[in-house]
Amino acid sequence: LRYAAAAICKNITRKRSDRRKSASLQRKIVLSLALKEEPAPSPKELCVRLDLQSCGHLRSVDEELYKSLSERYRIRLSKERDCTRSLIEGCLQKAKLRWRNIEHDTGWSRAKIHQYFPDLYEKAKAICKEGRDNESKSDLNAVGGHVRHAVEQLLASGIQPSTENVHRAVPKGPYLSRICVVRILRKIRQEELLATT
Repeated sequence: LRYAAAAICKNITRKRSDRRKSASLQRKIVLSLALKEEPAPSPKELCVRLDLQSCGHLRSVDEELYKSLSERYRIRLSKERDCTRSLIEGCLQKAKLRWRNIEHDTGWSRAKIHQYFPDLYEKAKAICKEGRDNESKSDLNAVGGHVRHAVEQLLASGIQPSTENVHRAVPKGPYLSRICVVRILRKIRQEELLATT
């Protein structure tokens, strides 16, 4: 092809090179603007914005910007965890404490609290005497209602209720992980299938 149309090939190569440079510049601009954002975006959020597959690709856009953004995000996480610890410590001072109160106030599940604050988890476990199964069942029923409402809203807006769209639409809180949304959507589809048969 280069022998048959050398001039055209050179033109295509130049245009592709210009396009890559332009895309690289745009990505650097996006990262520079992200440095000013509050709260600091996570590397995963930035990968989605820039349509990159991994944080390794994000690093290749600009090493220094990536390091600065990563450090800001680390500080953000540290502050958020300190805040959550304070919230849990405040909850532990309340009378008739329940796990659902702690999870509601913090937005964290007890499994996550156990992972990051094992000392506070043990204190809460000693105070909260209610059965975990009953609490979990009640919370999961509420989550099911949130997911069904989100599906109805998306359909009414002409948007496909995919797992990602529904997960974005439901309020964030305990038991509202992506896996939980997948399970509830599967249950809804099974119910619809039974209704049509």
